[in-house]
Amino acid sequence: MPTANLQHPQKILIIRLTSIGDIILSFPLIRSLKQHFPLAQIDFLVAAQFEELLQPVRPLISSVIPYDKTRDRDEIRRLRNQIKGDDYDFILDIHNNLRSRRLLFGLRVPVFRIRKYLVRRCLYVKFGWKSIYPEIPVYRKYLRASPVKLPEPVSFEIEDFHEPEIEARLRAEIPALSASAKSIILFPGARHFTKRWPLEYYEALIRLILKKTAWNVIIGGDAGEAEYIRGMAILSHPRVTNICGKYSLLDTIVLIRHCDFVVSNDSAPMHIAALFGKPQVAIFGNTHRRFGFAPLNPTAVIIENNDLKCRPCSHIGFEKCPKGHLKCLREISPERVFDEIIIET
Repeated sequence: MPTANLQHPQKILIIRLTSIGDIILSFPLIRSLKQHFPLAQIDFLVAAQFEELLQPVRPLISSVIPYDKTRDRDEIRRLRNQIKGDDYDFILDIHNNLRSRRLLFGLRVPVFRIRKYLVRRCLYVKFGWKSIYPEIPVYRKYLRASPVKLPEPVSFEIEDFHEPEIEARLRAEIPALSASAKSIILFPGARHFTKRWPLEYYEALIRLILKKTAWNVIIGGDAGEAEYIRGMAILSHPRVTNICGKYSLLDTIVLIRHCDFVVSNDSAPMHIAALFGKPQVAIFGNTHRRFGFAPLNPTAVIIENNDLKCRPCSHIGFEKCPKGHLKCLREISPERVFDEIIIET
């Protein structure tokens, strides 16, 4: 394919199938591509359950191509045929896993992939060799996947995102959003146990907020996390609203957009809060910001335990602490988190 097609493409496909944080971190790539190639058609292939996550950048995307993971083999065949017929000038595979490679196998289209530094990451985690693993934010790795040098975004924050109908519905259903007092939303859950600040610490933090401020507290999370927080005694307090499992992904995005403060673990809501520049505290457990997933938000405060030799023990997380003590999270007190919230506000 002539070089001119790479320098002046008419059609570009981005592939990032999952997960929430990784997809959000692709937004600077989408914005930079649109800035550099304003006339190009930019399509995005994503797992169907995350399609609405692209809504904040939907005006920049010509077509969202949903991938149905439940029909894996047939779906890959269908999508491969669709991609083949769409005549893309190049494809950016910023997922770069077995499934995305299967999707593109045999296609005669230039494909450019994110560099993951898997061996270096493994050596960093296993032996603590910091110098061997480059500290590159994930969004920048995505930008570097492009065959042409793309401009760095001035800001990660998206200001022109509005869903008035959803906002009006949420304000009617969640009185804390319409109250005169500020609202703080907390997300105690995370996919992996070693990313979850202990639930009793979250409850202690909420009691501090209720005692020392006039704020209303909202507790968020998906349907799978509703059972996880069910035992919190604080849920019955009149200034606490539990919305776990009650709202869609897009609803949650709009909700975070209109809260005054966000507290979360190193999880998807952390990136959503950063997307809107919300004042936030992010609590890191067994993972480390060096992996490139720190919130891209100048107002964000990351709280982590840097005194442990066993951290990081994984770039994702485990279902139990390999050492059995979970000191990376248990040594972060509710008072320390509360102090950061007050300082930030």
